[in-house]
Amino acid sequence: MIVLPEEKIKATAVSASTILMYSKPKQGKTTALSLLEDSIIIDTEKGSGFVEARKIQIDTTKPEHEQYKEFMDICRAIYMKGYNTETKVYTPFYKYLIVDTLSRVDEWSEVQGTLEYMDKAQGKKMNR
Repeated sequence: MIVLPEEKIKATAVSASTILMYSKPKQGKTTALSLLEDSIIIDTEKGSGFVEARKIQIDTTKPEHEQYKEFMDICRAIYMKGYNTETKVYTPFYKYLIVDTLSRVDEWSEVQGTLEYMDKAQGKKMNR
């Protein structure tokens, strides 16, 4: 038999390491995440213009494969911001990395994966 709680249950963790938020558009996901201290938003669809936050915008006027390259360059720059070249130790500069939206990154990865496949021997005959 299932026993449903009648009172709040105390937290067992201090913070989540990964969160995936999903909802209909304009429900407040970006606004809520912009309130996280020490965070940076990588905006892939020009959706963070209305929030005050550390954010960086992908140029959506570029072709998709170039948008993906820009995204990866931003990720590398974020990593290097926390990497000490003398000690070779990485300490995250930002506490939270927010990708808004992950759906867009998924679209880019399909395009990039196809382009990379076409450059390999087995993909040379793919319909171009």
